[in-house]
Amino acid sequence: MTRRNFIALVSLCVLVMLGAIVVGVGMYATQSARGQDMLRDWVQNRIASSINGKVHIGRISGSFLSGVTIDSLELRDDEDSLFFAAGRIGLSYDPRDLVDRRLYFRRIDLQHPTIVLRQHENWKWNYKKLFRMGGPSKPKGPERGFGDFVVLERDGCKLYLVQDAEYAAKDRPELGIETDAIDAIHADIAARRPDLLHPTYPAGGGIVRREYGAREFAVLDSTTVCVVFRDWS
Repeated sequence: MTRRNFIALVSLCVLVMLGAIVVGVGMYATQSARGQDMLRDWVQNRIASSINGKVHIGRISGSFLSGVTIDSLELRDDEDSLFFAAGRIGLSYDPRDLVDRRLYFRRIDLQHPTIVLRQHENWKWNYKKLFRMGGPSKPKGPERGFGDFVVLERDGCKLYLVQDAEYAAKDRPELGIETDAIDAIHADIAARRPDLLHPTYPAGGGIVRREYGAREFAVLDSTTVCVVFRDWS
């Protein structure tokens, strides 16, 4: 065996060993009771650090590759008043979306959900206080953070949740229409009703490829509601 072949063989063995270690750690974290508890504690601490209140997450189980089940979930504000509670929650997703730092839930089963909306004496709603809405926005890098874009899908309908301080302050209503023929639709609207095309989105006109993978353009209806046409191909 030549020296080059020996080095290649050793490198391959090292890669296989590293891969086995990664798989083993992943199996331990997602399949063992202790690993699932550690994962739950990590998620719970991450959520708790981003809200003005308390969060409790029940036992997490499932394959974790395509879905998880949470026994219970509870959110309370800093006065220990209940804001949200739910029983068993089932989430189904594609792991490729997680790799792309996108939360795309293809199915959600939510049992016994409860939401309590309460307005304080200073006229501020509890959800705005709990989720720190209205404060100074943090500078963001060129890439979106994990969970900034969430998709919920059920019965052919999808709900997109996008974290964006600018548009949250504007409270701008927006509807989305998915299609696999975005080029033809854009060409048809541009030819027949160019006045409907959004004047600033995308900048320079045309169709833009967004950072989360979709191609988009937008129109404004007579009430200034923004309608975004979106193509994931």
